[in-house]
Amino acid sequence: MLAFGIVFWLVIGLLVLGTMAFLLSVLIRPEADEELVVHQDGRHTLCYAVPTGQDPSELVAALHLAGFTAVAGDQHGIEILEVAVDEEHDRGVVRQVLEHAHRRGFDSAEVPVGAVSFEDER
Repeated sequence: MLAFGIVFWLVIGLLVLGTMAFLLSVLIRPEADEELVVHQDGRHTLCYAVPTGQDPSELVAALHLAGFTAVAGDQHGIEILEVAVDEEHDRGVVRQVLEHAHRRGFDSAEVPVGAVSFEDER
């Protein structure tokens, strides 16, 4: 009877761990797929330095709603937003989305933002 109880809980534990591993892979995969899209060879990418204190996830969400694929990353201690665009005229659309995105920092305070400029414009 004791052996049955041990085996039962061992099987339950393995099922729980397997389910958790599956769910984590489902949650992580879309982000990895987006990075592949952004870093595809021949794909034009706009890089935007996220202002200090700004939560980049709000910008990524706004860009996703506008139909763009974007990922946030860190380059030399600066938070960079990389946006995949198909054509050069998308630059203006991305600029408008970033300028009108809700600008709250990590502490929920409004973050002052100047004109949006991309890394290749500096």
